[in-house]
Parts: sequence; C-alpha cells; structure tokens
Amino acid sequence: MKVTTLIAHATNWTLTRQYIPQFERVLLVKTAPGLPISVQAMFQYELNMFNQSENRWLMQPLELYEIDQQQVLLLEDFQGIPLQQFLTLPMSKHQFLTVALELVNACIYMHQQGFLYQQFNPAHVFVHPSSLQVKLMTTASLSKWKADVSNPGPIFSNLIEE
Repeated sequence: MKVTTLIAHATNWTLTRQYIPQFERVLLVKTAPGLPISVQAMFQYELNMFNQSENRWLMQPLELYEIDQQQVLLLEDFQGIPLQQFLTLPMSKHQFLTVALELVNACIYMHQQGFLYQQFNPAHVFVHPSSLQVKLMTTASLSKWKADVSNPGPIFSNLIEE
C-alpha cells in the first residue's frame, strides 16, 4: 500500500512525502504538471544544478524517478514543514527569531555562493518544527549568477559616494 502525504503545492508543482521502496526510506516527491519533456527538463536542471551541493540550506535533490509513468524529482526529507504551516504553530519569540535568522543566513549564504532565487516566496521555505532548521526547496527559478562587486556598475552607482 502506497501512503502519500501532501506537504505543499503551488500552481506549477506539488510536493508529497512518501516511502520509496528503491531507497528503502521516506523521501519528498516533487511533481509538476505539463508535458513530460518540459517537466523532465525542469527537474534535470534542478538535479544538475544542486545535486551534491554543499549548501546546508537547500533541500538536496537526489534523483529523477518515475512513479505511475510520471517523471518526478526525489528530494531529501529532513521532516520539515512549509513555513506557512509552521507560522500557525504556537512559538516563543526566541523560536520565531531563530527561524528568522536561519532564513536570513540562508539567503546570505545563497547569494555569497552566487545563487539567485528569482521567485522567492514562502512556499519554497521549509522549517523543521523541533530543530528549527530552515531549508529552501530547489526550483527552476533558482539560478547561478556572477557578479563583480568590485565594479558595481550603474545599478549601485547612486549608492556609492566618492
């Protein structure tokens, strides 16, 4: 019997938690509507970009997999819950600030590593309810960029006094 628990969803993806026999453990399963080739390309991008990443703030993509003749992306399951759900739980100021700082640190680290989350939103943020660890879900809108901060260019020119 296959037990699947819906964790989160958006217009272009669904995340469930389920036992995967091949791995002999529970993993997160990310599915997306659309033509199989476009979904596979999107998931392949995420897998190639973030597999084996040293980033502790990313939910680690593990493998492209097929379930019920549908291409899915398997992600590590650190037992986190969506930020929106976490914020409905009772918590102390200390817990709230710990999660807020974890999220800020995740964003700082991501930018230091050259990652840019083009469509950052709470649906991509997950929090472990007891450890308060924060992880971001990989998505095709997360990309690598290179910036030369020694030569900021016109965007920052009005912020720099000479």
